[in-house]
Amino acid sequence: MPWGKLGKYQRKIIVFYFSMAFVAILLMLGISIIADRNLEKQYLNEMQDSLSAINQRIEDNVASLYELSTLIKDNAIVVENLQPSEQRSARGIYQYREIGRLLNQSRLQFDNLVDVIFLYADEKKVIYSGKESGVTDFDMFFSSIQSFESLDAAFWKAQREDSTPVFSVLDPDEYAAFYSTTKKQVIPLVYHFNNLGTRCVLCMNVSVDKIARIYLDSRYFADGDILMWDRSGRQIYGTPDTALPEDWSSVRTIRKNGKVCYAAFEPLNCLGLVVCGLTPTDAFSALSSGYRSVMIGLILVFALAGLVLALLLSRRTYAPIQDIGQDIMRIQERSIRHPQYLDNELRAIRQGITELAQDKELYRQKTQQYSLHYLSRCLNELIERGQLEDESYVLSLLTGEVGFSGTGFVCVCIVVDLSSDQQYLSGHDTVKTVASQLRQAECLHGKGILTMVYQTNMIVALVDSRFLAGEDMLEQALQELTRQQTESYGLRIGIGKSVRNLTDVRDSFQDALTQIFAMEPEGTWTQEQPMRTGEKFVYHRSEMIAAANTHDPKEIAETAEEILEQGKRHHIDYREAERILRDIYDIVMDAQNRSFPEQRKLLREADSFNAMDVLILSPEINMAPLMGRLIRYIPSVTDSREMHAAEEITGRAKLYMKQHFTEDMSLDSMADAIGVSSKHLSRVFRQTTGIAISDYLTYLRMEETKKLLVTNMTLEQIAVQVGISNRSTFLRLFKKTEGMTPSQWRMQHRIEYEREQNTEDKDDES
Repeated sequence: MPWGKLGKYQRKIIVFYFSMAFVAILLMLGISIIADRNLEKQYLNEMQDSLSAINQRIEDNVASLYELSTLIKDNAIVVENLQPSEQRSARGIYQYREIGRLLNQSRLQFDNLVDVIFLYADEKKVIYSGKESGVTDFDMFFSSIQSFESLDAAFWKAQREDSTPVFSVLDPDEYAAFYSTTKKQVIPLVYHFNNLGTRCVLCMNVSVDKIARIYLDSRYFADGDILMWDRSGRQIYGTPDTALPEDWSSVRTIRKNGKVCYAAFEPLNCLGLVVCGLTPTDAFSALSSGYRSVMIGLILVFALAGLVLALLLSRRTYAPIQDIGQDIMRIQERSIRHPQYLDNELRAIRQGITELAQDKELYRQKTQQYSLHYLSRCLNELIERGQLEDESYVLSLLTGEVGFSGTGFVCVCIVVDLSSDQQYLSGHDTVKTVASQLRQAECLHGKGILTMVYQTNMIVALVDSRFLAGEDMLEQALQELTRQQTESYGLRIGIGKSVRNLTDVRDSFQDALTQIFAMEPEGTWTQEQPMRTGEKFVYHRSEMIAAANTHDPKEIAETAEEILEQGKRHHIDYREAERILRDIYDIVMDAQNRSFPEQRKLLREADSFNAMDVLILSPEINMAPLMGRLIRYIPSVTDSREMHAAEEITGRAKLYMKQHFTEDMSLDSMADAIGVSSKHLSRVFRQTTGIAISDYLTYLRMEETKKLLVTNMTLEQIAVQVGISNRSTFLRLFKKTEGMTPSQWRMQHRIEYEREQNTEDKDDES
């Protein structure tokens, strides 16, 4: 239709719309360009942050390798047996194999960065562990087993006389082993130390390929997109050969194989390297192509809508639209004249707003539940492995959803000691109730605390470190939790140290376990456990080796329990107790393998038992999980004479308890009176009767208690009469044995007793 035949309002609407469409198209194009540049800048920053995070992870691993070197040096096997060949005893080769096993265990830690580790004290023998492990001649090791490209045998001999610092990082080098023709690029980390007056050298070859693999696991870098240079600027990893730019810190792009790539540079100071991560610009273009397609599609849709509107505004369609507009105006005027219509509309709007608010609240609650579940999984990951995939995201959830301030973290461990008569389901409910009480503590205001049930009866809580300051709100919450405990369970609580980073929460967790490990069976929570004074605890492996060589499960269990009990009384660190427990397992298995060669093919599952079940989850040292794993390998023969002696000891113990149960009796005093050790007495009594000494003593006392309850004696007098000075302990034992309190039992049986007395009196009168 010609422009002149359009109505006055039609021309204005069309001109206004096309003007608005032109401005909108320009605005969307500008937004698209700015957003594309911002997206590119954000992508480059994420590349650099990812490279920095990986570098920090590698530097932490290398620092741990330095610490591991000190632990190897101080190991008892190394100290006693790593000597020059002429000073070594006849068992030296066997002990060298033990050292080789220690090196192999060390090599497999810390992201498996170490390719080969070797140790020598003279120029005759080298102990090594890699793809192959063993002990061999010095010259053969550096000529056949591990022939370096630049470092020969003479260089490694000179290392024993080197006066450089304790730790040194050598330049990258290549070596080829006799079992492989492929050369491997490594960075030797050398550690010098003195042992019994002899200069020793420990070398850990850090694999360049394994370092690169850590970078390539990131989503920003693909295969072949990592370059590395050493201190001298020599490229040691990546293709093609590329010179290190002099101003590499400011370089943002590098050309590789004819393609332009984004480049992120970061120095790896701990190994003297410069690392570069590359990402082709084509990859970024592919990421942002979808965004550009959406913007172009919006522009086309906007233009098409304008064309459709122009057709609708023609003279042929304008009249019906005008009629519709007039009808709408009449309806609006009629609605104004009817207030009931407005009330209905207002009511509908309010109802819609209420439903939206309810949906929003439900969505918020569901989101919070999912976030707390995810945070609990992350906390479990932290205390078991000490690392997270996305630490920044977890930190943001802790801040936004849980109320952490981000200044520090404290790990609190709570072990719930359940009574023996509780079933699994009721015990599980008890643990959940304790966790809920801690989470809802009034002084913590429900913020800054994340709890989870870690083991069957252990609760782990991550608490904001700000609750350690000021009015000691964390201490108040834990004391309130302790006051709420009942006779059906007890609490042992440990508080770890405050740490700044999430990855250090594992250290705080182990500090808390150390406090719990040092507690007595009926220990309650205190902020600091007193340290034992006197002689320092020393772990003598010879005692455990002698017990393992007897192949007697009783002797093995008693010796291991005595060692761990001594460590507990001396308040040793939980990590040390766990290490000793693992060593006890290895000693017993080695003794069995030497004495019974046919068992060498048996599968050794060193992690099939949980050290926490032995050391923490039972109030006392519980050898059952460890012995349950070992007993299948240890032959056990029962002697009839031994059983007869055990029955005789049990009979004497029963007689002694019947005569002295009204006194304040201890296991040690009973054992001294009978003439045996307390450990032996406890084991023999349980073996012959099936119950513990404490349970039998409780039975005798409760039988006497029931006789006294029908008299007019008070509960305090009865408790003292049966040898129990603590009133709460007396009430707890009676309820555990009889299922009711002494007062309830007295009320129930006193009526029967009086009825019997009345019957006897009547019989006497008649």
